[in-house]
Amino acid sequence: MFVGERKVCIFSKMGPFEQAREDIRSRVDIVSVVGRHVPLKRRGAYHVGRCPFHDDHSPSLHVNPQLGIYKCFVCGAGGDVFKFLMEHEHMNFREAIEQLAHETGVQLPERIAPDPAAQALSQAARSALDWALAFFHQTLLNQPKVMEYARGRGLSDQEIADFHIGLAPGGDVMLASGPGAGHGREALEAAGLVVRNASGSWRDRFRLRLIFPLLDLSKRPIGFAGRNLQSGKPDIPKYLNSPETEFYRKSQFLFGLSHARQEIARADEVVVVEGYMDWMALWKHGLRNVVAASGTAFTKDQAKLLSRQARRVVCFFDGDKAGIQAAERSLPVLLSEGLEVRVANLVGTDAKDPDELLKAKGPDALRERIKDARHWVDFVLTGLHDSNRHSSPDQKADALRRIYSLMSAIPDMPLREQCIQAAAPHLHLMRISEADLRQTLQTGTPPPSQALLASETARVHFGQKKEILTGIRRVEAQFVHLVLSHPVLVLDARDHVHPSDLVEPRSRTIWDMLCARSEIEDAPPDPKSFASELDSSLAEFVTELFQLFEVRPDELEARKWLDDFLRDLEARRVRERRRKLVAKARIDIGSDHSLTEFSELLARERNLLHPRMDS
Repeated sequence: MFVGERKVCIFSKMGPFEQAREDIRSRVDIVSVVGRHVPLKRRGAYHVGRCPFHDDHSPSLHVNPQLGIYKCFVCGAGGDVFKFLMEHEHMNFREAIEQLAHETGVQLPERIAPDPAAQALSQAARSALDWALAFFHQTLLNQPKVMEYARGRGLSDQEIADFHIGLAPGGDVMLASGPGAGHGREALEAAGLVVRNASGSWRDRFRLRLIFPLLDLSKRPIGFAGRNLQSGKPDIPKYLNSPETEFYRKSQFLFGLSHARQEIARADEVVVVEGYMDWMALWKHGLRNVVAASGTAFTKDQAKLLSRQARRVVCFFDGDKAGIQAAERSLPVLLSEGLEVRVANLVGTDAKDPDELLKAKGPDALRERIKDARHWVDFVLTGLHDSNRHSSPDQKADALRRIYSLMSAIPDMPLREQCIQAAAPHLHLMRISEADLRQTLQTGTPPPSQALLASETARVHFGQKKEILTGIRRVEAQFVHLVLSHPVLVLDARDHVHPSDLVEPRSRTIWDMLCARSEIEDAPPDPKSFASELDSSLAEFVTELFQLFEVRPDELEARKWLDDFLRDLEARRVRERRRKLVAKARIDIGSDHSLTEFSELLARERNLLHPRMDS
């Protein structure tokens, strides 16, 4: 995976409307708003109730007042307080924000005719983006060492030229060069190229990064993504994208679509990969009907965009467990747009992503994987059967509920019928009758079960709680919960905890996002604003963490726990160093230096773990 992994959406200086929105978000009580429509019961630090977005028979909706978000673990509905009103009350965004502004006493800016000054700034920002595209690209061409690095990453000179890949040099070059080229600071800021912090000082957003332009369907730049080129700088985020601007909306963007549209239309099929480098690799080897999703959580806008390009989608995500789960999570939103969905995976290969498979076995192996992509019914139900070979009645009911949630997302009845028929053999193996599924779909009522009063939270939460609350995963989960509960600690921890120190991929992603946001804003991230920008899978994970650790420690206790965590993290590093010494057989009678180092490491570890943290 490459730049597309970044999940951060960071605003530069906000306008009056954006500021009013954030003021409302900070003042409104989401529990009160949701509670008008859904009876809620307090459960520790969060509230639960029956989800109003599907026929819910158990408290599947979870509302987190601290983060200002809601999430249903059955149908997947979730978002912030604005999204709830829009979905439940069928409001548009303006209507929702006006209602909440009235309730919270926030004054919204007046709606006026287009401001000539604003229009001029918009045009200036567009011009600045065009200039930056050429500037970054020419800078890369003039740096032989970085060109060699790009080639080492698998990028040919032709691809570097075709896709205008560039280099953001060190320092504040945009600020220094922009005015001389006719691009003032305000225009550069509106384009997402420079940042103004709270003290009023300016700096370039991108420094010493390999730059990938983000292009609209007209192949004009709307933003940029950059990979860090500074070695030995663990406090700097590896990947950094443009913030949301007038031009760039992450939820409405698919990387590579500008180049792939014609081939997608010809094939009537689009292959979706996770990262930009995967996209580049496939494109180079002649697989041209490909886009990158910039992560694995599809939005409805992205699904609509795909549905306008092709009839069939092949999800080709990474081969690990997270990639497979992400493929299943993407299904409802894709199916709801009437798309025929297939899933290609890397099971049975040693490759962790499509780019690795290409390098190991060539393009023919990749084409074969795409050609043999499984229909989503076969993919999901085979997985359900494999994980429930000796299933209990409640597990069968849970499987039926999951199948129902996917089937019911299909708006086209003939297509739904074909999927039901395709599911029949799998249902038989799981001892679920086709009649049960049809009845469930007809009535819109998933099967009742006493155990299912908590089945979805049990499946997602209790099962994961057992996994998270073991060994290092427990302390990782606590760490993420801690810094979200007390964001000021992000500033204390970011110089000591690198994302690669965390084993859990979602913990790693969230921590990377928090570090990047705090670095750009030079301030602790606002938890509600941060949570509102998470994709559905990360929002679900954060919700789970707040359920696992219901008690919010005070700041003094939190700082003590953080000190313990950092001590434990350092001990892990020491243990790893000792392990490498042993593995390399450097400890022997004739190696006094290695023996001394080993003894010092052992003493250091004992010192770090005394007293040992309560895990």
